[in-house]
Amino acid sequence: MIHRIGLYDSGVGGLSVAREVRKALPRADMIYVADTCHVPYGGRPFSDIKAFSAGIGAFLISQDIDLLIIACNVSSAVACGDLRSRYPGVPVISMIENGAGAALSGRSVGVLATEGTVKSGAYPAALRAMGFGGDIVQEACPEFVPLVEGRLLDTPECREACERHCSRVRHMDTVILGCTHYPLMGDLLRDCLPGCRMADPAVSVAKALACEESRGTGSLTCYTTGDIKSFEQTASLFVSGISAKSAVWRDGRLEKDD
Repeated sequence: MIHRIGLYDSGVGGLSVAREVRKALPRADMIYVADTCHVPYGGRPFSDIKAFSAGIGAFLISQDIDLLIIACNVSSAVACGDLRSRYPGVPVISMIENGAGAALSGRSVGVLATEGTVKSGAYPAALRAMGFGGDIVQEACPEFVPLVEGRLLDTPECREACERHCSRVRHMDTVILGCTHYPLMGDLLRDCLPGCRMADPAVSVAKALACEESRGTGSLTCYTTGDIKSFEQTASLFVSGISAKSAVWRDGRLEKDD
């Protein structure tokens, strides 16, 4: 029985995961952390991402969660092992494992992701470990997260970036959306990847949780480490009725800004 779920990302991207998980566990209460003062994570040193993940993980665990979802691919790639070791009593879900699993039926796999996720090599490693023997092509898309966070999806700049990056994986039959911001670009990506099957790790997470029972009020509590109004404006484009609270970093610890 799942009552309370903790999720985190560098920004609004993880809401794409919360949206899918809500379909599977409608009564579960969710606590979501958007570390927007550090967005994007994709170009940061792995040591920074591990430190941010440790602080956010401790913040969420302190709120008696039953499940921790790393709703960020690069954090899943570099910090999942640390979080699982630190909190053995709480299941920790990784985007990487779910994204790779969703792509196994393809003959060839493209990975659209941030620079950090591509650099980590996590997706090729996970696919090979699961027995995938086809071609894998990774494409780093550093512009995508700032475009989503900047509410710039309906701009020529966004269209150009999407066309350019998708052209490098368009010949693959399956493309993993290797950043949780990317499903929020769904219509544009579908236009740029005709004939490709898109594998969204969030959908796989939701399917895996569908057999679980949930209890609670179905609430969503959001914390942001950046500007509340800006986060709410961006988040409202994808999830209705978003209201956020402030969380602050103090000496490496994340705390509620009471």
